Amino acid sequence: MKKTITLFAILLCTASLFAQNVTFELRWDANNSLYELYVTRDMDAAAPVTTGGTSSVTIVFPSDGVAGTRTLAHTSESVSTYNSAGIIRSPEAAPDNDYYVFNSTGGSSYIGVLNAGAEVLWMTFTPSDGNSEARLFENDSDPDSTANGMMGINARSSFFTITQAGAIDEFAGNILNTPEVSELAELTLYPNPAKNKVNIVSSNPIDSVEVYDILGKQVRALNNTNEIDVSNLNAGIYLFKIWIGNKIETRKIVIE
Repeated sequence: MKKTITLFAILLCTASLFAQNVTFELRWDANNSLYELYVTRDMDAAAPVTTGGTSSVTIVFPSDGVAGTRTLAHTSESVSTYNSAGIIRSPEAAPDNDYYVFNSTGGSSYIGVLNAGAEVLWMTFTPSDGNSEARLFENDSDPDSTANGMMGINARSSFFTITQAGAIDEFAGNILNTPEVSELAELTLYPNPAKNKVNIVSSNPIDSVEVYDILGKQVRALNNTNEIDVSNLNAGIYLFKIWIGNKIETRKIVIE
């Protein structure tokens, strides 16, 4: 019995050591009237095996009614193929929303596909009505499969990866796509990846900088600075929001 418990503890610790974080980000492409879903992993998919397991993504639109006619065409842009798992229109638990659920059974290798901090175009979605107000399902706030009107459909986001440690759900959260007031062409952040500090080079004075982790928690807030100390931040992906006058720029930085 003792040997069994010890072996289980070793396997559990091994699995946690190999667990990585994967984030989803949804962007609206106004030129083509479609959404792009990007996937980012904070570590390289490593040999000898890093294979895709099952994964799910749900796109949430403002409801067009229980008898709504909106359809959502999709394409799978990378190595995983996704299929529609159902549409939940205006459920009692969230009558203002429609949920479009997509699942993949995985099976393809992620080696050479998912590299540390590199976003990958994973899927596209084209709404028949051109609606540009969609968002990603939030696991901690949107209704689960048992909620009224959800039809027993599991709409939660997930991203299982199979390694030598076993199958692990690496999904860590959504990156909030904050609309930018203006594109600041002459703005550079370096190095990326960074270890000790991040430098900001701008042709205009910087008013303030905010840094957020992948779960949306603010970890830095500074004014009038071109240098951010990141030496005591955990390794991972961070969003840097830079204010210059009435303009905002968001950049993604990997901290090692």
